[in-house]
Amino acid sequence: MREILNFLKENFRGIAAFGLFDLWLLSFPLEGYLLLELHRTEEVYKLFLITHTATLLSVGALLWRLNGAFYKGALIFTALLTALYPFIGSLIPPKVTIGLLGITSGLVSAWLVSALSGFGRPLTVAGLGLILGNALLTLLILTLKALPELNDLLTVTVGIALLSGLKLPEPAGRCTNWKEVKRLAPMVFLIYLFLGNSYLYLVKEFSPSSLFGADNFIYILSIGLALYLAKKRGELLLPLTVGLLGLSAFTLTLGKKLLSLLLIQASAGFSDLFSVRLILKEASLQRAGIVVGSMVGGILIGLPIASLPGGWGSLSALVGNIVFSGLFILSFLLKERELSPLEKAVREAGLTRESFSKREWQVLEGLYRGRSLREIASEIGISESSVKTYTRRIYQKAGVRGKRELLEKLRSSRK
Repeated sequence: MREILNFLKENFRGIAAFGLFDLWLLSFPLEGYLLLELHRTEEVYKLFLITHTATLLSVGALLWRLNGAFYKGALIFTALLTALYPFIGSLIPPKVTIGLLGITSGLVSAWLVSALSGFGRPLTVAGLGLILGNALLTLLILTLKALPELNDLLTVTVGIALLSGLKLPEPAGRCTNWKEVKRLAPMVFLIYLFLGNSYLYLVKEFSPSSLFGADNFIYILSIGLALYLAKKRGELLLPLTVGLLGLSAFTLTLGKKLLSLLLIQASAGFSDLFSVRLILKEASLQRAGIVVGSMVGGILIGLPIASLPGGWGSLSALVGNIVFSGLFILSFLLKERELSPLEKAVREAGLTRESFSKREWQVLEGLYRGRSLREIASEIGISESSVKTYTRRIYQKAGVRGKRELLEKLRSSRK
């Protein structure tokens, strides 16, 4: 319990900043709960997605070169324009407001997610931020339902809360490893195309009050489970995302629209954490711009498809998810999993991953990366004495007498 409290204390700034931005993104420009006359207005929603996507891709292509003051200025502008909206909404056309916010918040999106790399366990910080943002969104929806006169006050509060992001550490700019981004960014785009297409079609069938926050609750649960899997079996996040998409399509064929929507929300939780994990593997503004731009771009392209008349929106959500899920599962089954550098070293040293227990393998990964016993204990959440026990077992199985000899054996096998 003390470790959890210490973690929250040390990482509170990152969790709060990311969570409050997530709350703003959902409650203001995307789902429009705080924009009374713009609520679920597709034209304005599309405008935000266009400017947001264009800005994010511009960060990935060029704007990552600008210093942190530029991005912090965008954060301040986004916060102030949101807080002032209840008082200037009648003076400035909604399209102008949303267009400007799409640009400035695009810069903020890339800045915030890449800045999380300055914390000890950035993926956990991001996951808890997403949980916080959606929990606060549920509370906001219930508050607005009971007390709609608080709309203006809540808008001002949500806007000012964005300023918490000013205290985050400055992230790197350039991405130095494009191989994984080039391979997975198109996959991220397709996932969010079908996720967005399905969600936008299904959510029209329900009012926020009829869901009673059930969709947000499912999303929060999926983020929690995704965080757990990311520590143990991070490679499962992508297959589970696509599998839930396919299951959602199957339930839609049975006419179970609510269940299909909840499965889409569960898939969104896994896909969001998968995408954040992809960014934080080598966090930089450039990498964040490309990956988050792929996410939002997929939703943007899916929007007109979901709006097709005459039942074509439903059919596109159904057929698209089935085809995409089927092709992905087939490729996953046919393609041999790529071995990590450690797995290759272990295999060439005459051992296999199966030679070690799950905990032993986690400790071995830490040793291979040059971590101290204390650092390994902190990373995998066990005591230092337990790490020492697992280390002795690893030495015995590898036929070595100590850490130096173990590393020499593994690294010499890679030459």
